[in-house]
Formats: sequence, structure tokens, C-alpha cells
Amino acid sequence: MKRKLAIYFLFVVLGAIGYLGFSIYDELRQKQEIEERIDQLPEFVGVNLEGKAVRRNTLIGETPVILTYFNTGCEFCQAETPPQKR
Repeated sequence: MKRKLAIYFLFVVLGAIGYLGFSIYDELRQKQEIEERIDQLPEFVGVNLEGKAVRRNTLIGETPVILTYFNTGCEFCQAETPPQKR
């Protein structure tokens, strides 16, 4: 009886270790895929807060960049951005 219990416990422990190992591997793989997608920023031209044109090649460097995209047809995006004076 003790031997069956020990074998059962061994399978449970090995199964838990296997599951945790696979989970860690899968999470690292997903992070790597996300990093590869982020590195491939398409060419674009935008406007910064001062109204100057900003291109993708000017953003490449050591400092991190956060891009916020507002869709002009989206009512939520329109509510977030004040109307510009021309």
C-alpha cells in the first residue's frame, strides 16, 4: 500500500514539474514572439505635440517610445482629443 502511494505521489510531483516547466517555456516563447513583432515597426509619419513631423527612423534609439494612435472616425477617440484650432 505504501509503495502504491509513493508511486502515485511520484507521478503527481513529476506531472506538476512537467506542467510548470511547459508553462514557463510557453510564456517565454510568447514573450519572444511579441518582442519580434514590436521590433518591426512599419514606416510612418506622425505629428508630435509641437506640431512637427515625426518619422519612424527618427524614433530608433536607446530611449523607449510610446505611440498613441487615435482613429479620427472613432467617437471615443474624438472625445479624448480636443478640437485643434487652425
